[in-house]
Amino acid sequence: MSTKHTPARFCLEVSPAPCVLVLFGGTGDLARRKLLPSLFQLHARDLLHATSRIVGCGRSEHDDASYRDLVAHALPKAAHTQIDSFLARVTYVRTDETDPSTFIHLATQLDALDRLETPAPFNRLYYLAIPPSSYQPITARLAGAGLLTETENSSAWRHLLLEK
Repeated sequence: MSTKHTPARFCLEVSPAPCVLVLFGGTGDLARRKLLPSLFQLHARDLLHATSRIVGCGRSEHDDASYRDLVAHALPKAAHTQIDSFLARVTYVRTDETDPSTFIHLATQLDALDRLETPAPFNRLYYLAIPPSSYQPITARLAGAGLLTETENSSAWRHLLLEK
């Protein structure tokens, strides 16, 4: 007697809290080939919190629509059923490590995302998928714009993830 085995569509791990993933190098090769498809797979399996967001950052001139188009082209072709709901999570903010004002603009955008779903700030993960020579300038700009500060009256965390 043979039984058909259906793979589970859930994970026994605890569902993560709402988070904004800020992806520096969001238009780069690593993001397109590995990171964005992996994030899509987490979304497709309901392993991202429903209110979590992805903010691509880079020097390229994009608006949200053109960045979402870039992201859509990076996703597996068979993924068409959930692409729209994934892309709804995605925005883009142009940043330049030599221009502090772009990080002030990023801070404004992230604060606006915090207010979309809840009055409490989201956790933030700054993922640096960039060359190691850019780690220090980007980190300094994030700190200078107050984006790495964890306030005492909030449980929201700020983490940096360095790719390499």
